[in-house]
Parts: sequence; structure tokens; C-alpha cells
Amino acid sequence: MIESRHQTSTEVVRRAAAVELGLLCGAVRDPEAQPISGARIIMADVGVTVVTDRRGRFCLTAPKGDRTMSVTAQGYQPWIQTISIGRETDELAIVLHFATLARPDSSR
Repeated sequence: MIESRHQTSTEVVRRAAAVELGLLCGAVRDPEAQPISGARIIMADVGVTVVTDRRGRFCLTAPKGDRTMSVTAQGYQPWIQTISIGRETDELAIVLHFATLARPDSSR
């Protein structure tokens, strides 16, 4: 925050630091290589969320650097990975595995 004084009033001027953004694209598929549409791609630390299209594809922009990315979709186990985002990051190929149902305890 930069503060400058003018006679009897105080003017506060806020300047946001320039943030360099990077581009990240990829596809989300199941173990049989079928696209998963509607999967949520989340980078919570920078407030970015996108959803895959009907072909399982997505693109997003986020500040450059190491980011924790999570991918979730109904019926699949979540995927969490640290991704290094540059100006143009290599395309990601993400495979989500089917969620397993908990079996009731048969020892009772």
C-alpha cells in the first residue's frame, strides 16, 4: 500500500503486484481411456475451478509456480498432485480410478 499526503486529506493508493499467469490444459479419463465429463479441476490456493467438457478436456489459467491441483468426479477416487505451472505447461493426461464401495463388516 502506498500512502501519499495532500494538505489536509490522506489519499491511499493501492497497487496490485503484477501476477504472471500460465496456461494448463489436459484431459481426464477413466482406466478404460473413456473421457470423464463434468470432472472438477480445482486449485484451491488460487481460487481456480473449471469443469471438463464432454470430451473430458479442460484448460485453465493460474499464476505461475507450483500449485496443488485436485480432480474430483462422482463415482471416482479423487486425484491430488502438485503441478508446476509455466507460461505454457505440457498437457496433462489424468486417469481417475473408480471408487470402491465400502463393504459392511461381516464379522458382526
